[in-house]
Amino acid sequence: MTAEETLKRLARRGREDAAPQVDVTARVMAAVRVRSRNRPSDDRPLAWVAVIAAVVAIPAALVAQAAWQSWEDPFAAMLADIPWEMLI
Repeated sequence: MTAEETLKRLARRGREDAAPQVDVTARVMAAVRVRSRNRPSDDRPLAWVAVIAAVVAIPAALVAQAAWQSWEDPFAAMLADIPWEMLI
Protein backbone atom coordinates (compact mmCIF):
# COMPACT_ATOMS: atom_id res chain seq x y z
CA MET A 1 0.00 0.00 0.00
CA THR A 2 1.45 3.35 -1.01
CA ALA A 3 1.44 6.49 1.06
CA GLU A 4 -1.17 8.03 -1.24
CA GLU A 5 -3.57 5.12 -0.73
CA THR A 6 -3.05 5.29 3.03
CA LEU A 7 -3.77 9.01 3.00
CA LYS A 8 -6.94 8.51 0.94
CA ARG A 9 -8.12 5.76 3.29
CA LEU A 10 -7.54 7.99 6.33
CA ALA A 11 -9.34 10.88 4.61
CA ARG A 12 -12.33 8.66 3.86
CA ARG A 13 -12.45 7.47 7.47
CA GLY A 14 -12.18 11.07 8.70
CA ARG A 15 -15.12 12.15 6.57
CA GLU A 16 -17.25 9.34 7.98
CA ASP A 17 -16.58 10.25 11.62
CA ALA A 18 -18.96 12.70 13.23
CA ALA A 19 -17.57 15.72 15.04
CA PRO A 20 -17.89 15.44 18.82
CA GLN A 21 -20.36 17.74 20.54
CA VAL A 22 -18.34 19.82 22.99
CA ASP A 23 -19.66 22.80 24.96
CA VAL A 24 -16.86 24.84 26.50
CA THR A 25 -18.73 28.11 27.05
CA ALA A 26 -19.16 27.62 30.81
CA ARG A 27 -15.44 27.01 31.36
CA VAL A 28 -14.42 29.90 29.13
CA MET A 29 -16.82 32.35 30.79
CA ALA A 30 -15.63 31.23 34.25
CA ALA A 31 -12.03 31.86 33.20
CA VAL A 32 -12.96 35.30 31.86
CA ARG A 33 -14.75 36.21 35.09
CA VAL A 34 -11.82 35.07 37.24
CA ARG A 35 -9.35 36.99 35.10
CA SER A 36 -11.44 40.17 35.22
CA ARG A 37 -11.80 39.93 39.02
CA ASN A 38 -8.09 39.40 39.55
CA ARG A 39 -7.04 42.34 37.41
CA PRO A 40 -9.08 45.49 38.01
CA SER A 41 -9.26 47.86 35.11
CA ASP A 42 -7.26 51.01 35.75
CA ASP A 43 -7.88 53.46 32.94
CA ARG A 44 -6.66 56.59 34.71
CA PRO A 45 -3.42 56.96 32.70
CA LEU A 46 -5.38 56.50 29.49
CA ALA A 47 -7.93 59.07 30.67
CA TRP A 48 -5.16 61.63 31.19
CA VAL A 49 -3.93 61.04 27.66
CA ALA A 50 -7.47 61.59 26.38
CA VAL A 51 -7.84 64.84 28.36
CA ILE A 52 -4.53 66.18 27.05
CA ALA A 53 -5.49 65.22 23.49
CA ALA A 54 -8.82 67.02 23.84
CA VAL A 55 -7.15 70.14 25.26
CA VAL A 56 -4.84 70.24 22.25
CA ALA A 57 -7.52 69.29 19.71
CA ILE A 58 -10.10 71.95 20.62
CA PRO A 59 -7.92 75.02 19.82
CA ALA A 60 -6.60 73.27 16.71
CA ALA A 61 -10.16 72.66 15.53
CA LEU A 62 -11.10 76.30 16.16
CA VAL A 63 -8.09 77.55 14.17
CA ALA A 64 -8.85 75.10 11.38
CA GLN A 65 -12.48 76.24 11.28
CA ALA A 66 -11.46 79.90 11.06
CA ALA A 67 -8.96 79.10 8.31
CA TRP A 68 -11.59 77.11 6.43
CA GLN A 69 -14.03 80.01 6.58
CA SER A 70 -11.46 82.44 5.22
CA TRP A 71 -10.53 80.07 2.39
CA GLU A 72 -14.14 79.30 1.63
CA ASP A 73 -15.17 82.95 1.17
CA PRO A 74 -12.12 85.23 0.73
CA PHE A 75 -14.26 88.34 0.19
CA ALA A 76 -16.02 87.91 3.54
CA ALA A 77 -12.66 87.33 5.23
CA MET A 78 -11.32 90.54 3.65
CA LEU A 79 -14.34 92.51 4.88
CA ALA A 80 -13.92 91.07 8.37
CA ASP A 81 -10.34 92.37 8.49
CA ILE A 82 -11.30 95.99 7.66
CA PRO A 83 -11.20 98.28 10.72
CA TRP A 84 -14.74 99.66 10.37
CA GLU A 85 -14.31 101.96 13.36
CA MET A 86 -11.73 104.02 11.48
CA LEU A 87 -14.09 104.62 8.53
CA ILE A 88 -16.79 106.27 10.62
